[in-house]
Amino acid sequence: NDTTLTCGDSTHVFATATGGYQTLYYDWNTGIADSTLDGWVSPLANTTYVLTVTDNCGVVTETIDMTVSIPILAPLEVTAIPDTVVFCPESPVQLGMVVTGGQPGYAYQWSGGLGSGTTANVAPPYDQSWWLTVTDLCGTSTTDMVTVTVDYDTVQVEIAPDTSICQGDEIILYALPSLGWGGYALEWNDGSIAPALLVSPADTTTYSVIVTDGCQISNNDQTVVNVNIPVADFTWYGDVYVEDFPILFTDLSDHAVSWSWDFDYPGLTSTERNNLITWPDSGSYNVMLAIADYLGCVDTIWQTILIQPEMVFF
Repeated sequence: NDTTLTCGDSTHVFATATGGYQTLYYDWNTGIADSTLDGWVSPLANTTYVLTVTDNCGVVTETIDMTVSIPILAPLEVTAIPDTVVFCPESPVQLGMVVTGGQPGYAYQWSGGLGSGTTANVAPPYDQSWWLTVTDLCGTSTTDMVTVTVDYDTVQVEIAPDTSICQGDEIILYALPSLGWGGYALEWNDGSIAPALLVSPADTTTYSVIVTDGCQISNNDQTVVNVNIPVADFTWYGDVYVEDFPILFTDLSDHAVSWSWDFDYPGLTSTERNNLITWPDSGSYNVMLAIADYLGCVDTIWQTILIQPEMVFF
């Protein structure tokens, strides 16, 4: 059966073959040794395993396939917050975090004996930093550091997250100021003054923010929101376009990692990148190709092909 793997697992792919005449010959398209009916696989991306079986007569060939899907997880990211400035030694500060991506089911570990909770309470007598390590369910770990500064230090600001989105989607950018003194005033490049900025760029765009503290000292940061725009396209080849004659359809799309074809005839669909298609009947057919990129952004194209009746000469 089709199956989905996570965390770099493997799976046992196997088939059974009966009938035919005398010896059966097995041919796998990838990942499994020929002349066998099974094997362990651990693909790095979505993979379809196709088994072709031919008997000793070599006349009839049977094929069967199954797909192993590999979910595309967002990178595991952690931001330990907040970077804080206090003016009194041993002033209480609560540390927290923002965790995104990876396989949910996180485990947390603060440095300095602060434990494994989602928050930690500190009261440093001098400038001090702590590390936060987050491990997801697959065992992937990432680390971020938070700093509490006593007395004044230069004001800082960070925009989170750096990210990629699909065209037409929206995302909230957060300005995360730290250090400085006396509160913060924020201003984005579009004039907004809130800590969060909702954006929906049509193409890859750079956003910036300026922070000014109570000392009237300013700093700035910028981030790029990458906009993924996959483009679906295909063509077909052949000298004759008639019924019951194979035509090769070739994908010409940009940034596609998955394909969904509909050839406008009952049962004529495919998820392969390129296809050899035969229409049983003549007519005008609207061929559709829908693609998706690694982020799940999609695009669709339709083209019309005219299939002529097969000419009979007698």
